[in-house]
Amino acid sequence: MALLTPWLWAFALGCVALGTLLNESFNPAVLNRYSLPWVAVILASVLSFAVATALAARQSLAGSRALDAGDLSGARYRFLFGTAAAGWGASLLTQYRVDPFHVRRLFVGEFFGATQTAGVLLEYLAQVSLGLAMLHFLISRAFNAKARGAYRVAGGLVIVASIAATYLIAEGATRVANIVWLQPQGEPTKPTRMWHVRYEAPNSLGFRGGEFEQRTQPDEFRILVLGDSITYGTGVTNPADRFTSVLAEQLGRTGQFRHARVFNAGVKGTHSVDHLQTLGQLSWLQPDLVILAYYFNDIEHLVPLPLGDTPFGAPSFWSRFRLHRVLMLNSHLFDQLLLRYRRARRMNPEAARPDHFFASYANPDLLSRHLDVLEEIFAKAQSFGAAFRLVPFDIAVRHDDRYEARYQRFVEACLGRRISVWPMGRVFDGFSYWDLRVSRWDGHPNEQAHHVVGRFLAERILAEATMFRRAGEARPAW
Repeated sequence: MALLTPWLWAFALGCVALGTLLNESFNPAVLNRYSLPWVAVILASVLSFAVATALAARQSLAGSRALDAGDLSGARYRFLFGTAAAGWGASLLTQYRVDPFHVRRLFVGEFFGATQTAGVLLEYLAQVSLGLAMLHFLISRAFNAKARGAYRVAGGLVIVASIAATYLIAEGATRVANIVWLQPQGEPTKPTRMWHVRYEAPNSLGFRGGEFEQRTQPDEFRILVLGDSITYGTGVTNPADRFTSVLAEQLGRTGQFRHARVFNAGVKGTHSVDHLQTLGQLSWLQPDLVILAYYFNDIEHLVPLPLGDTPFGAPSFWSRFRLHRVLMLNSHLFDQLLLRYRRARRMNPEAARPDHFFASYANPDLLSRHLDVLEEIFAKAQSFGAAFRLVPFDIAVRHDDRYEARYQRFVEACLGRRISVWPMGRVFDGFSYWDLRVSRWDGHPNEQAHHVVGRFLAERILAEATMFRRAGEARPAW
């Protein structure tokens, strides 16, 4: 045990050193990869690893120390701390494959932020090792206090030990629940981040799904779909259940088009200006039809959500280290408790905040400037011979009449600008709002909603199939 402990620490420091080397700075000045401050971090981590390795090798050569032979309790503590460090370091190794910048999170106070299943469990192993060391210390002191007759001190120590043990059990149960019943939660919680790591399968361009390829068949009907997390399919575990895949399947069944292919270019967390840029970057696909799956936070380029209002935002450097935020970042249990606290506050009419984007659509100036961007998307699609359709996607119209009224006003505003729109109308009739959500926590459309929209789009395309075929025949030479 005494000989193994320093090697455990050396392993942990080696994992950190590896992470600093894998990281790539935003403003590289050294080797076209690292910034000068980060070079100092690399040197410090590599030096620490070298010193720890040298000490471990020295102790191994010297054999078991005499002081450890008479200090079993001290050796036990050191071994538990070493095990905690090694488990934590191993969790870092699981992260570098999916997030090479994971080590950077350490500098904002997130030490237990693994998203890989193995990493989540290894982090818990580290917490259990630390907890066992703490429990061993508290219980031994409680017995000593009781032997001296200090019953109140002994009772206090037992209570603290019970709280620590309860936390460890609850934390472990929460982590297991997050792994087994994994769902995104509409906020950047632990399960949301874990869901994206588990179910994201980006292609070489960074889009979720199969590879995008150049046109090889002149008669292939190509559809490019732009959008945000809804198009991306947040909460839809199987990409085949996204509305773009359902659309492709429906078109393939009809035989109206000899070849039909749908490209899903949805990127979570984007807005209309991003969609305009994406369209320009993907013009080489030569689509016959461009569909913008529009959601009502796409106006965010004009009215960004204040950083302090985001679920776990940090509007300033020092606010990153607020106690509740540090607890949320490092504990699955506190992460879920904080989520439930925030949702409970929203249910309170006095504390509930209005929809940040709702008023933006009632502001004529903001709406006009936003429609200018949508017009640019429309014009760019037409510039390379593609038809364009804007499809407003909002399942909340089945939940609140105000959202349905906003939907209708927006459609009318688009039509007033001669932007081609396919309004969904009453496509979700027969479904309750809660039937269409990913979960009680996440308002993204679920598989059922995606299938409804996929079939709706297929019907609209087939209704105008002749026009789209002519558009493909009239395509200019590339």
